Amino acid sequence: MKGAASRSAGKPRRPITVALTAAALVAGAWSWSPYARAGDEAAFKSVYEAAVAVRKAARKAGFEWRDTKKMLRQARKLAKKGEYAKAVELADRARRQGELGLIQAEEQESAWRAAVLR
Repeated sequence: MKGAASRSAGKPRRPITVALTAAALVAGAWSWSPYARAGDEAAFKSVYEAAVAVRKAARKAGFEWRDTKKMLRQARKLAKKGEYAKAVELADRARRQGELGLIQAEEQESAWRAAVLR
């Protein structure tokens, strides 16, 4: 029976997994910061940069979600108005969509292999 252990034995990690891990580390760093909840400009920049990085990785994998770019654009507009709390929340939702796109790409890759390469 093929499992996760047999697939990864002797093979390098896939770029999608590496991108998802990097994005999770970047996002995790800001979420534990006491300043991230304050809704200030620094928190927004941190969340926004993480969301953009994850969105680019999802786009490269071919699984960027439809509204992610729009959400980031709207978050940037809110930040320009000084509404940082709303902007942080929206950028975080965009980041999560990017992460889900990367998860979807990984699942589709393994599903394709299971269905076609028997």
